[in-house]
Order: sequence, then structure tokens, then C-alpha cells
Amino acid sequence: MALSRTAYVNLLRAQAGYHEGRDPSGNWNNQQKFSPAVPGLEWSQGQAWCHVFVSWGADELDARDVIPITASCATGVSWWKKRGRWTDYPVLGAPFYMGSAGQDHVGVVYKYDADSIWTIEGNTNNNGSYQGDGVYHRVRPRRGAGSPYGYGVPDFTEETVSADPNLGGTKAATVPTATPGDEVNSTPPTQEKPMTPAEIQAVADAVWNYQLPNLRTDGTQDGTKKSAYWWLIWQDVFQAQLLAAINEAALTPDDVRQALADGTLKVQLTVKAA
Repeated sequence: MALSRTAYVNLLRAQAGYHEGRDPSGNWNNQQKFSPAVPGLEWSQGQAWCHVFVSWGADELDARDVIPITASCATGVSWWKKRGRWTDYPVLGAPFYMGSAGQDHVGVVYKYDADSIWTIEGNTNNNGSYQGDGVYHRVRPRRGAGSPYGYGVPDFTEETVSADPNLGGTKAATVPTATPGDEVNSTPPTQEKPMTPAEIQAVADAVWNYQLPNLRTDGTQDGTKKSAYWWLIWQDVFQAQLLAAINEAALTPDDVRQALADGTLKVQLTVKAA
């Protein structure tokens, strides 16, 4: 069955903020809604579920032949390679695989540029753990430490968009956000304008006194708080990404611009961080 890149990515992104269950002691337990919903993967309930999430999206859209239906990242990598649909370069809308052989973790790319990939991932957390607690938007480096092992190349209904020179060599691209009534197959990938220094300063001014929970390295709160401005100046490379990470708000630069223009940035952060 045919699979639209835009439909697939936006279905997965719509799950951001979903969390797995907890055991009687309050610990995350890998019990989630995706395993029981995918025929053949019901057995994976209670196990690591990052690839189940990726497979669930394809199954929901009746495209089990376009994305590997498996709970195993290693099996997923093998599936792509056997079909000759594998690359070392980002592919828009495609699964990316982490680990020395791609065995550790998987998510889906919804945006990339020369340095980074923007992703939607299951079984991760704000710190990018391979054993997390829910569905999150993340930003990961394209190269070096913490970068993917490689990428599958799905046969979407839209033309393949990839940084791979053999697949068009598109330097940067974004999957558009679908709205009700849109023909999701018809909108081409768009590129997002970076934030200007003045806009970055406006964000800092808007959230100067907004207090956010301080997180330990394992993602748990340590009981203290720091202002959002402290977070902004601590990591000033991807300002909108940082806001997304600390608030689970997934705000893009365009979202921030609109919120600043509307005067609603504080309100958005307060609601989404609550």
C-alpha cells in the first residue's frame, strides 16, 4: 500500500507527549498503546518499543510493506539493507538508527539541515535516552558522537528527499505540518528560516523570569528551578530546540515568532510545561 511521507510523519508527531505506564512502585514500565495495536507485535508489550512506534505509524496507514514491521532495530536495519534502501545520509520522513550497527534505537526524521536532524521518537525522553518513557521531539547531530548509524529509504508516494548525493543531495528540508482537509501528498517539503539574534533576544526577554524545573542527567527533577533565560544562554545553538526540550512544547522558530507576535509565548510555555 502507498505511504505518504507527510501523512506518516504527522501521524507520528501527533503522538508527542504520550507516555508509557508505570508499575506499582511508580517506575516507567514499557506498557504502551502501540504494541497491542500492531498485528504481530502484541508480544512486545512491556519491551523496548522505539521500533514498534515507527512500525505502528505504517500499520495505521496500511503501509506494512513500506516500513519494516518489527520490534527489533537490528531487524529493521537488515530489512532496509536487503532491499537496497539504505544510506548514510538523512532522508526526510525516514527512520534513522542509532548504535554501532543501528541496533540500539530508532526514530523518524521530520527535518534536517547540514548539521542536525529533527526527529520524532518513541521510548525516549528529553535527554534522548534509548530507554525513555514516551514520545518526544528531539534534535540530534548528523555527524560525530550521538549521530545515527544510518537511515532507511522509504518508497513514499512523494519524491525521495535526502542529503545523499545519489538521491538528489537536498541540503536541508522539512516535512510540512498537515492541517484538516489538506491533501497531505501535495505539499512539498519546506525550509524553515533560522531565528535572528533579535528574535533570540526577544525570546530570552519574554521568558526571563519564567521558572523551569532543574533536571538531573537522568531526566528526573532535583527539586530546584532555574529561569528559562539561564537555559537559553547555557545552550544558545538551537534556541527553539532548547525550549522544546525543557517544556516538551516542540516549538519551531516559526512557532516562537508567532507566539512573540501574539504576546502568548509565556502562556504557551506555562500550559505546556504544566
